[in-house]
Amino acid sequence: MKLIPARFMIARARASGYLSSGGHIVETTSGTFGLALAMIAAAQGYRLTLISADTLIDRTLRCRLELLGARLEVVDDPDGSGAQSRRLERLQAVREKDAGTFWPAQYDNPDNCYAYGRLAEWFVRQVGQVDCLVGCAGSGGSLCGTAAILREVFPELVVIAVDTPPVCSSGHQSWPRKFG
Repeated sequence: MKLIPARFMIARARASGYLSSGGHIVETTSGTFGLALAMIAAAQGYRLTLISADTLIDRTLRCRLELLGARLEVVDDPDGSGAQSRRLERLQAVREKDAGTFWPAQYDNPDNCYAYGRLAEWFVRQVGQVDCLVGCAGSGGSLCGTAAILREVFPELVVIAVDTPPVCSSGHQSWPRKFG
């Protein structure tokens, strides 16, 4: 699912001149968006630096990312919270070192939502009237983006966001993640 916004954001950055051929991409990630970026970077010849926390990236995912050519920087996360502020500090240091670096900024980039326009169109072609959309919360990009487009056609659309606890964005306390 994260290939949709990753591909869209990279294409938009390329078209607008924010990312040049063979350029450098940097992003903070807990995994899936980083994996999507790694696949695109490998296929299209971009350099990629991903920043994560030691509690977010397991050995299997780390190996996959590195095999795809991503440079992975991992910060300590002693309290198991995801160390987002440390990750963002490291990301800024990478950007300052390499001024031409493109940061997709998945949580703040409106293209994260806009990328799902085609998915919304596909839903309408497949099922016609859409009354309710149920989806995972995650970063909110896929669900909100798809819902925003669908609501243009179906203003009464009901949206139900589903996520596993703890959902920190909903005010719940974070706890350490466990790798299976």
